[in-house]
Amino acid sequence: MAKYTTRACADCGIRLPQPEMFQREDFVRVGNSKSGISIFTFLGALFGRKDSARAIGKWLWNSNQRNYNRKKTLWVCGECSGHKNTKIKKPSLIGKFFKFIFKLIFIITVLMAFLFLLVVFFGQ
Repeated sequence: MAKYTTRACADCGIRLPQPEMFQREDFVRVGNSKSGISIFTFLGALFGRKDSARAIGKWLWNSNQRNYNRKKTLWVCGECSGHKNTKIKKPSLIGKFFKFIFKLIFIITVLMAFLFLLVVFFGQ
């Protein structure tokens, strides 16, 4: 018999065989970049350096920070992925037809019983 790899659900942590799990792709933030300044940049601007003043101006007024993301494949179980129960199959068309017939017979029986009671009590 084949043995499957077990995967851990990224949401609830349950461990199941891989065929019973579902893949989900998420973006994970791995870093950012921003023009950085230090105390020496402020000192350089005080002493008249143009590049230090420009760096402080960019740091204050520009919001050019970039965020770096990575696509990550996560494994989730049936309940966490939105599938209610992966073991139960949906009823076939024949099953739906018989269910409809049963409901129709039930409704007709209830209506006939109600009419019978009306005739018995108010029929005279």
